[in-house]
Amino acid sequence: PDFGNSAGGLPVTITGSSFGVSDENPVAFVGGTACSRTLYMSDSKIVCVTPPGGGSSLQVSAQIGGQSSNPLNAFSYQAPEVAQVEPPSGPITGDTVITIMGRHFGKSSASKPEASVGGVRCLTTKWVSDSEVECTTPRGKDLYSRHHVLVAVQGVQSSQSSDALYTFVEGEGESKSSGLTMHPPGGPKGPNERAPGVYLTIAYLVALGFIIGGIACVRLLFSRGGGAARAPKSRRGIIARIINRIWGTFFKSQGDAAADASMYHIVDQIDIEMEASSEIDMVEQRELR
Repeated sequence: PDFGNSAGGLPVTITGSSFGVSDENPVAFVGGTACSRTLYMSDSKIVCVTPPGGGSSLQVSAQIGGQSSNPLNAFSYQAPEVAQVEPPSGPITGDTVITIMGRHFGKSSASKPEASVGGVRCLTTKWVSDSEVECTTPRGKDLYSRHHVLVAVQGVQSSQSSDALYTFVEGEGESKSSGLTMHPPGGPKGPNERAPGVYLTIAYLVALGFIIGGIACVRLLFSRGGGAARAPKSRRGIIARIINRIWGTFFKSQGDAAADASMYHIVDQIDIEMEASSEIDMVEQRELR
């Protein structure tokens, strides 16, 4: 044949003349590189076991007894081709074995193919056949982006294919270790759908704590003012009730269909306790007088 894969190892018959009436240890060359083996067959025929290489229309020549033949542009190497990847996705932590299918990966493990995902070399690349290799994925760079999977044989790399893409996804426990939750394009899916609401709830609870603490401090200062007149009964706790109403509305917005603003009395109860504490302080001040 006049072509072969870049891993080499292909027997190629070279025909001509004056190769010798006997075996005089001829040496054939492909693209200037000596064949892995050159076998004498007859005065008009020798066999070259192609070396690893790459390129097209390479010169083929022979050397016998110190004399070289005229070169002939007669041989081309076929670059490896990647057609499919299985599975097409895996955890961003890497260390996942994927199968890369295609052709021209070499006739044996001596071809030493090297696979890569998104430009990062696989942790290991195992030759399986001329049409299949296995890659242990490296740690990914980013989530939910599609990366090209390539295979290089003897330095000759395959072209990018839209059918050979790999996606790094969030692995089990990854969000817990990083403290962040990332979602694919289009928003969260599955059981993590309400995850952003959970973080918002925590933030609102912290903010509410600061608000309640501030109100308590202000009321405590006013209650110890002595001669300050107390507000009418109807106006007591108005700020707390406003906060309470807003808090109930927030729970509704988070999907609690049964939520009713009037059901959330956390702030009102604290307000009542603060009013009772203020009355006790006033009684103690009167007794001291």
